Amino acid sequence: MQGLPPIWAGLWMAPYAVADIVGAMIAPAVAAKLSADRTIALGLLVAAIGFAVFTQVGGEEGLVLGIVASALITFGLSPLMVLVIAAAPRERSGSASAMSETCSELGMAMGVATLGAVGTAVYRSVIELPGGVPDEAAEEAREGLPGAAAAAEDLPPDLAGDLLAAAQNAFMTGLSAVGWASAATALGIAVLTSLFLQPRAEQAEDGDEGAAAEPGRDGEVRAEDR
Repeated sequence: MQGLPPIWAGLWMAPYAVADIVGAMIAPAVAAKLSADRTIALGLLVAAIGFAVFTQVGGEEGLVLGIVASALITFGLSPLMVLVIAAAPRERSGSASAMSETCSELGMAMGVATLGAVGTAVYRSVIELPGGVPDEAAEEAREGLPGAAAAAEDLPPDLAGDLLAAAQNAFMTGLSAVGWASAATALGIAVLTSLFLQPRAEQAEDGDEGAAAEPGRDGEVRAEDR
């Protein structure tokens, strides 16, 4: 979309990596003060803000907003994997890490497939092709932005420019829809996390209370639990 050389496109991804490292480093300290469930919910809220910013990348400052959005998303989601591993017993940290990585890869694959389908559906529903585009080129352009770019190569310059502009506008509309869907998902998970993810300290207290109230065979509280 921006026409950047590969090296510059890669360098623009550096803030994304830095945000991931910083988020992972400060997550345990924040969790020690706020509890793990609140830290995860707060991170999801930051990620939701990042997804909302991502919906605005179609303007003149699209590249900068895209970098800011990706950094917020990565920073907000980084505590998830770190705190999952930290919450596991030391002897099971390897299993926790493997399970976390597996769930992360599965989630990314399902997210790309699902949200990609949403973005493609929006693209195809909103694209408005300029007049004069041949039927074969129009059909190819409706498949997606790469198809529109390929179809434009065989068209006159003016018509090719109009076709690419229409395809880019439709693509950004689809991308915005994906951003809002992702923001709503992150907010929903943040709410569920704050409601149902109970800190281990509270779980231990609940377990102690249940053990203290467990009746013996004669219906009375066991003597050792008094």
